[in-house]
Order: sequence, then C-alpha cells, then structure tokens
Amino acid sequence: MHQTWFVAATAFSFFIYAFHVPLVTYTIDPFLNTMGTHSYSRLVAFLLHPTLIILVCIGVGYFVRKFLPQGYAWSTGGRGL
Repeated sequence: MHQTWFVAATAFSFFIYAFHVPLVTYTIDPFLNTMGTHSYSRLVAFLLHPTLIILVCIGVGYFVRKFLPQGYAWSTGGRGL
C-alpha cells in the first residue's frame, strides 16, 4: 500500500495485538449497554467497537512511543520503532 496513513498505522501492529485484548475486555459491556436495545444496536456495536479499539490502540501507541520510547521498545520487543 502506498497510502502514508496505512504505512504509519502498520508500525503499531504489534502494539494493537498486545493492547487490544485488555481494552476489549474492559470496554465491551459498557459499550453494549450504551448502545441500547435497538434492533440494529448489536450490528452497530459489532462494526463500531473494533474500529474504535484500533484507533485508541494506535493513539495510545503513538503517545507511548513518543513520550516513553524505552517503555514502548520494552513492551513491543523493539518492534515498530
């Protein structure tokens, strides 16, 4: 891919892999409760929640890599630096 945003996001692939599970675990129930009981709420949650998780992981990864580069290197095994 030649899109710069895609190349920049792939630098966080291992951070997303490592960070998304605890984030999903703690956010899925509040997210589903917020969506309500509308007939399409589960479908919207199915599509929206993973997208938000990936964006949050990239954002957190960006700030950790920028402000705590040694911590980022340690947590990712030196990937994506």
